Amino acid sequence: MLYVVVGINADGQKELIALYVSNTESATEWMNILDNLKERGLSETCIIVSDGLKGLKEAIENVYPKAMHITCTVHMIRNAAKYVSHSMKSDFLRDLKNIYGADNWESAKHSFEYLKNKWGGSNKRAVEVVERAMDNIEKLFSFSKALRTLVYTSNIVENYNSVIGSFLAAKKSFNNINQLLLDLYVHFGYNPRYKKLNQKSNRVRNWYRIYEELMDVFPNLLNKN
Repeated sequence: MLYVVVGINADGQKELIALYVSNTESATEWMNILDNLKERGLSETCIIVSDGLKGLKEAIENVYPKAMHITCTVHMIRNAAKYVSHSMKSDFLRDLKNIYGADNWESAKHSFEYLKNKWGGSNKRAVEVVERAMDNIEKLFSFSKALRTLVYTSNIVENYNSVIGSFLAAKKSFNNINQLLLDLYVHFGYNPRYKKLNQKSNRVRNWYRIYEELMDVFPNLLNKN
C-alpha cells in the first residue's frame, strides 16, 4: 500500500510532501507516518483532508491535536450513491448537492431534512451515509466559500495518485521498495513534465484571501507576522 501525503505551503503552492509504503492501513501505521512528518519539521498543520481512512482520525488527534480533520465530501457522495439504483441516482445526487452546495449551514440542514424525508424509506442506507457526514459538512460551513471549495475534497491527492498510477503501470515492476520510492522521487522532482506540480502556476486560487482567513481561524498555528 502506498501512502501519499500532499500539502499546501504558506505561499499557496501544492507540494508532494511524502510517500510511504506499508503492508497495512491502521491507526498505528498512520501514527508512525504523522510522527515521521513531525520529526521532519512539519510541526503543526491547520487542516487535514482525507477519505474515511481507518485509524487516521485517532492518529491526528494524537500527533496534531490542534488540526481540524475533514473527510472528503466527494468520497461521501460516492459511498452514498452506491446504495441508490441507477434510475434514481441522478435525482438523489441533485438533492444531495443541495446540502453540500448550500449557501450556508442552515440551508444545508433544511436540504438534508428534505433528502431524509424523500429518500429515507426507499434508500435508507444512502441517507445514513449522508447523516453520518453532517458533522463534517457543518465544519465546512464555518469557512468562506473559497476555503470551503479548497478543503471539501481530497482531489489534490487524487491528482497525484493518478500520476503515480500511470507511472507504476508503465514501469510494471521494481526490484525492491527502495527502488520504487527513489524512482518516484526522481520522477516528481526532476522530470520537467511534472515540475509544474510545484511551480507558482500551481498556486491555489484566491490564496492570500484564504490565508488571511486561516490566520483568523487558527491564530495559534499561523504567525500573523
